[in-house]
Amino acid sequence: MENQQTGNKRTIRKIIPILLFIVVAIIFVFSSRLTGAPPEISSVSPDTGRPGDIIVIEGENFGNRPGQVSFSGFVPTSSAYRQWEPNRIRLSLPEGIQTGLIQVKTDSGTSNGLLFADERDIPEVVESGTEPGVPFINSLQPQSGSIGTPVSIRGGNFGVNRDGARVLFTWMTEDQTEDQTRYVACSPDLDYLNWSDEVIEVLVPDGASTGNVLIETGKGKSNQEFFEVDGTFGEKVFSDKTTYAMSSRLLVTELESREEGTLYLWYPGPAPAPQQRNIQILDRSRKPVLENFNGLMLFSLSGEDTGESPLVISQTIMFDRYEVSVRVDDDRYQDYRRKDPLYRRYTRSNDLVPSDAEAIQTLSDRITGRFRSPHRKAERIFRYLIDTCEFVQDSGSLEPEELVEAEQLDALGYAVLYSALARAAGIPARPVSGYYVDERGGLHRHYWSEHYLQGVGWVPSDIPQADNARIGGVGPVVPPEAADSYFGILDNRHIALTRGLVEAGRMDPSGRIATNDFSFQAIHEEASGPVESYSTEWPEYELIGIY
Repeated sequence: MENQQTGNKRTIRKIIPILLFIVVAIIFVFSSRLTGAPPEISSVSPDTGRPGDIIVIEGENFGNRPGQVSFSGFVPTSSAYRQWEPNRIRLSLPEGIQTGLIQVKTDSGTSNGLLFADERDIPEVVESGTEPGVPFINSLQPQSGSIGTPVSIRGGNFGVNRDGARVLFTWMTEDQTEDQTRYVACSPDLDYLNWSDEVIEVLVPDGASTGNVLIETGKGKSNQEFFEVDGTFGEKVFSDKTTYAMSSRLLVTELESREEGTLYLWYPGPAPAPQQRNIQILDRSRKPVLENFNGLMLFSLSGEDTGESPLVISQTIMFDRYEVSVRVDDDRYQDYRRKDPLYRRYTRSNDLVPSDAEAIQTLSDRITGRFRSPHRKAERIFRYLIDTCEFVQDSGSLEPEELVEAEQLDALGYAVLYSALARAAGIPARPVSGYYVDERGGLHRHYWSEHYLQGVGWVPSDIPQADNARIGGVGPVVPPEAADSYFGILDNRHIALTRGLVEAGRMDPSGRIATNDFSFQAIHEEASGPVESYSTEWPEYELIGIY
């Protein structure tokens, strides 16, 4: 009996470890099912970067809910994460990143670590172009950003001054294929913040798309560097290209001047823009002194031309025009960079857009006061003007007090009042002067508007057409419910000459200047020196071809 009891005790001692093992295994299985497997990183691309760059982390077990990514212990805030999926994380590198191990943390644990390097800690290797003097790019910082984001381009052979050189970003149409790369240039007077031989600072221009960036100087084109345009706040779509050919004849008669006198003429052509491009001069009677200043051409006549009458400045121009459609996320918006040239210029009151007038300020506050989003404010102004005003062909005065009380407005009145109300609300805006091409190919003087959204670019609106303007007596009848289709969308029948007031400077501080209503310009004509008399005629452009 004693031997039997001893045997049972030995059996129990053998069974207890097995039972304990089974219990621990069951607990482990259930715990794994409850918490999931810990995350595992397989790759980080790129494995170097600077604040503002986008990186992609791939692996498994990241989960559906965002956890944390740490850079050598530093954890970005939630706003840095652009995408979080079980096998992929995409985030924007914030200030504070450090060289070291990058890890993913979830409720299930902490992943393995892969090495990530802050590019600011890596000594910069200066490379050279393939030919002497040809510009070359070493890096873009950041490598991604929305429209209006400052970008620092480092490299060499850019030139001490810009002197006609350009920074080009990729530009895409709706149906464009990858092998049809096209570019949009930074605006000469709005997008360049700094230019030196080794560093250029620019703003991502209106109309830019994800793709390559390059620099073009008189010595040639640089290598290309990839830049991702972030469409978080909105995006533009360009489609339905139409090619136009137009001709013009500016007439000068009765010019009387001594030899040292000069008559300067600022003449507008189709204004360069992402939706209005590939502008070509096919024929010209006289070469301009300045080819392009924000779309203006500068011609000069001297005393040597006295006696020839009439003096004709004629030219034929061909260009492409696209429909532009803007998608905006109404619930997300980016704060304006209030020190940038664009913001300062297009929120400032001037002779054309009297946004500081008390009547304008009061009405703008009443329309937009309860809204924070700039786009919603602009939309409210658009809807207010349609609901309270009626389109007429000629409403006359543009005085602020009369504009805000007007029950009838022409196209110019709509464009100016919309822009003034938007500027008074802190939104960059401008009226646009140009033409509308009707279904029969007729060319009609017309005006519309644009407002600017940080992160998106210029957003067009044609309030007269939304209000059944029927420019030139033709055009579709717009039912009230379709009026919003003219907010953020502009078809390819709109040809822009000047966008906002183009403030060309005097050639001679003591010159006598003259303006007219042909386009939005601070100066159309300037007589310098002993110009005794002259007369000008500014006839409208003629449309000679649609392709």
